[in-house]
Amino acid sequence: MTNPTIVAQHVTDVATTWWRRRREIVDVRLRFDRLADIDGAIDAHLDGLREAGEIATELAEAAYDKAAGRRCHDVGADAFVVLALAFLGEAREAMDDALARLSGQPGFSDALHGVLAWFDSHAVSGLVGAQIRSADRACRLAALARCHLHPVLAGGRLDDALLAHAASADAPEFDAIAQCGRVALLPRVAGFLDQATPGHPALFNAARCALLLGGRDAAIPALHAYAAAQTGPAPEVAKLLCAALSGSELHNYIATLMRCAQQRSLAIQAAGWSGDPLHVPWLLAQSDDSDDSDAARLAGESVRLITGLDLDANRMVRGEPRSRTNDTPAYPLPDRARLQTWWDANAQCYPGDMRYLLGRPVSDSWLVHVLSAGEQAHRELAALHRALMHPGESTFPVHAAARIQRQRLERLRGDDHDRS
Repeated sequence: MTNPTIVAQHVTDVATTWWRRRREIVDVRLRFDRLADIDGAIDAHLDGLREAGEIATELAEAAYDKAAGRRCHDVGADAFVVLALAFLGEAREAMDDALARLSGQPGFSDALHGVLAWFDSHAVSGLVGAQIRSADRACRLAALARCHLHPVLAGGRLDDALLAHAASADAPEFDAIAQCGRVALLPRVAGFLDQATPGHPALFNAARCALLLGGRDAAIPALHAYAAAQTGPAPEVAKLLCAALSGSELHNYIATLMRCAQQRSLAIQAAGWSGDPLHVPWLLAQSDDSDDSDAARLAGESVRLITGLDLDANRMVRGEPRSRTNDTPAYPLPDRARLQTWWDANAQCYPGDMRYLLGRPVSDSWLVHVLSAGEQAHRELAALHRALMHPGESTFPVHAAARIQRQRLERLRGDDHDRS
C-alpha cells in the first residue's frame, strides 16, 4: 500500500527542487555538474511519484490548489508537479487534460515551459506541434520556445506554423526559427529586416535569427541599428556582434565602446566576448580600479574568458568580500600585480591571430567540452559560437533538462568524431 505521507513528501520535494532550479539556472556561475545534480534529484522524486499512481496526482493537485489559493510566489513549481505527472505516462489525453485544468491559472506558463524542456518523447513532440498554433497565448509561446527540443517537428509543417505570426510585435517565432535552424526561412526573415524600422520591437529577434541562420549581411546592419536606437547599453547586441565580427570590424566595434565612458562596463565585457588576447593589457588596466570594484571584477572575468586563467585557483584575488552590487555577478576581485606578472610571463602563449574561449582556440571539440563542464555563462557563449559555426543546426539547449543536454552532447561528440 502506498504511504500518502511519503507521496506527499515527494510532491513537496519536486516542487521545492524545481523552484531552486529556476532560481539557480540564471546564475552565470552555475556549473553544469551542479545543474545535473539538481535535475537528478527532481527525476528521482518524479520516479517515486510515478510508482505511487493516482494518489500522487491527487496530492499534487491538492498542493497546487492550496498554493494558488494562497497566491504563493512559487506556485509555478506546484503547477510543474501537476503537469509533470501527466507527462510521465506519455498519454496524450492525460497531457491535454492537465493543460485544460491549469490553463489560465497561476503559474501555468512557467510550469508549461518547464515540462516542455523536461520531456522529449514522441507524444510530447506531438503536443508541441499542436500547441504552436494554439489560440491560448501561453501554450503557443511555450511551444515556440521549446520546439527546437523536438526535431520530429522539422519540415514544412513547422515552417508554416513559425511564419503564421512572424510579423507580430513580440515575434517569438523569430527565436524559434533561429533555435530550430530553419535556414529555408532566411529569405523571409531578411525581408522582414528590410522593412522594419530601428525601433520595431521585433527587430532584435529577427536580426539575431538572421545571424544564426547565416544571414550575416542582413543581420549585422540591423543589430547596429537596434543598438543605436536604445537609450542605454545593449549587452545582448554586443555579445552577438563580438561573436560574429572578426578582424578590423571587431576591433573597430570594441574601440568605439572603449571610447564611450558610459559604455565602460559593456566594453570590458565585450573585450572578453571577443576572445582576442590583444585586449588583455587594456583589461589589466581596468582590473585595478579602486573606485569601481564591479568594473574590476568584470575585467578579471574577461581576462579569464580569453586566457582560461582561474583567478581563485591561482590565488590572484584580493581579499575584499564579494559583495554583489549593481547586478554584477560575484566574480573574484583581481589582484592586478599578480595578474600582470602572470601575463608578462605567458602572453606569448596567446598569439593575436585567433579567437580564444577560456584559453583555447574556438573549435567544435573545445566548445563541446565547455558545454559539458563549464559555468552557465561560458556554456551560453559556447552555444552561441557553435550556432554561428553551424547555421542550420538546432541551437544547444543550455536551459533544458540535464538529461536532454547530455543526449545532445553525445550526438555532438559523435558528429565531431565523424568530421575528424
